[in-house]
Amino acid sequence: MRRRGGRALSALTAVSLLAASCTGGEAATTTTSSVTVSPTTAQTTSTTAGTSAPSSTSTAPSTSQPPLCGGFRQVADDTDEYSYSIAYPVAVCDEAGALIPINLMAIEDFVAESIEAVIAAAAVLDAKATFTAQIAPELLNDDVYSVSGVATRFLDAGTGTVSFRHGWIINRADGSEINAAALFLDGDLTALADAAQAHLITDVLGSEEALTGPDGLLPVPANFEAVWLTSTGIGVGFYEGQVAARAVGSPAVLIPFSELDPFLDKTGVLAPLEAEDTLPEL
Repeated sequence: MRRRGGRALSALTAVSLLAASCTGGEAATTTTSSVTVSPTTAQTTSTTAGTSAPSSTSTAPSTSQPPLCGGFRQVADDTDEYSYSIAYPVAVCDEAGALIPINLMAIEDFVAESIEAVIAAAAVLDAKATFTAQIAPELLNDDVYSVSGVATRFLDAGTGTVSFRHGWIINRADGSEINAAALFLDGDLTALADAAQAHLITDVLGSEEALTGPDGLLPVPANFEAVWLTSTGIGVGFYEGQVAARAVGSPAVLIPFSELDPFLDKTGVLAPLEAEDTLPEL
């Protein structure tokens, strides 16, 4: 369910905007503020409650400095047939603590389609359909905004609840999603697949034998939809059962740029990071 294009969320129920503290991650005093929360010029005034942002979902240690404050939207509903709860950022803070609106097109598509899916599932399941997701900021620069998240979905009585990783690299100019292939020369994902496998074994699984099979790591776009940027590397996430036993959950790894240096396309999406000397020298 990863489709480009915009979709309004006006019909969604139980929508609230939460603003996190911009000072050291501490809870902010409850205030009423007005912030831009969509790509349009419309503004939403909402009572904002102090809260911390959803935590980063990378399992590997990250040395990046993602935005630590900003506005979060909570979309939720709970009925006898289904329930869902999705939290995602709608604005982040600059160095001075001012809220910067972000273009929500790619994330709003995910939210709307996830809600449609859980409602549709409720019509055919013998049990209550559920879906939860938390999405958090990873990187913000002049050109891109990157977020990652983890979601859980009840599939059926036999399978139970399954966890998924999600990641986005968003073009700030038009809100479109940038795929993983755009980060690599000739769009070749082989280096990313190889590095992800190595980090899964070293950082998560502990042995190559714990990998369940090669298909989930083939260098094809379908296997690398959950990809995000930090200031120091590329995060990659997998859904439960994709690369290891379901008991492992939905693993994620962070691959430093230095490990991918010869294969990165530093003239496109990564150019701002190259300019900041974050990437290895060309």
